[in-house]
Amino acid sequence: MSEEKITKEAYERYAHRIVSVLDDEEFYELFKKRVDGGASSFKLERKRVRDVSVDWIDTIEKFLPNLDAIVRNPRRFIAQEENVVDVSLAKDISSDFVKYLAQHSNMISKVEKDGSVIPDKILNVSKEDSFEIYENRFVYTLLLKLKDFVAAQFEKLKNASVQHDSLRLGVKSKFDLPDKNVAFRAEYVAELGYDDKREAEDMLLKTERVVKIQRVIADFLASSFAKSMKHSSPVRPPITRTNVILMEPNFKKALMLWQYIEDYESADHSAQYSVENVPLSDEKAEELRRMLALNAMLIESMYDDDESECATASEGDSREAERGGAVGAHDNSHESESRKRDGSDKI
Repeated sequence: MSEEKITKEAYERYAHRIVSVLDDEEFYELFKKRVDGGASSFKLERKRVRDVSVDWIDTIEKFLPNLDAIVRNPRRFIAQEENVVDVSLAKDISSDFVKYLAQHSNMISKVEKDGSVIPDKILNVSKEDSFEIYENRFVYTLLLKLKDFVAAQFEKLKNASVQHDSLRLGVKSKFDLPDKNVAFRAEYVAELGYDDKREAEDMLLKTERVVKIQRVIADFLASSFAKSMKHSSPVRPPITRTNVILMEPNFKKALMLWQYIEDYESADHSAQYSVENVPLSDEKAEELRRMLALNAMLIESMYDDDESECATASEGDSREAERGGAVGAHDNSHESESRKRDGSDKI
């Protein structure tokens, strides 16, 4: 039979043919009455796998442009560092130094006749741009958090894609046979097929979207902004609602994304299952009892064969031992008689 012809109707037809062959067999009917006289139960369940949630893909894609705007144009402030150094090390003299020297006359070395002031030390002021502000630390921490979040959800998505619906049949029966009580248990589990092509295309599309998101996040973390924030202290929740975070549109979106990740991780978004009982008609239950009786007969035949084979082997061994003993005794007796006749017995 080709695979194309393996249908439910074919299964039913051949199952009916197998049990119908035995209907006229007296021994089978007697055996089945034993099964029918006992207690049997059949439970058929269908387990359905619900798709794991992928709403997070849409949400993250929506917020990526806002993160991109921040990374490209991060907020900065001018960091000013003041140090009192030897005058020979001064790079530049600013108005701040004049004010500082007027307040610290002890740094004056001498005053020339023309009124010129010669200091021995000078206030050196250095200024540089810095990204080390709370808002930027918040965004950098968010990028790291987003990277881990996407990786974890992607793994769940891949695991869910290889799971299938399944069908489970449980059989339990207790009945009596001559000289024994029988408890019969069996379980049949079948993973159900699905449209491979459709599922593969859908999974490919989701995978491509997630990989694109991961590539964008990797670009963010490779930017000059991220490199400058690499050694900064990460922020910890709760996030401080500064004016910039609350008022600037891109930072507001970043805060919304942070809250979304926090809420999503606290909820259970793994693959969900539902189990439903499938009712069995009286006709199907009767067919199962017939198959149960047939399987029990098969098992009993194995048990009896083993017992008979063991008994046969034991009886054969005993007969062989007896025969060997008799032959041995006969040989010894014959040898003794021979020695007596020729007078060759020796101690």
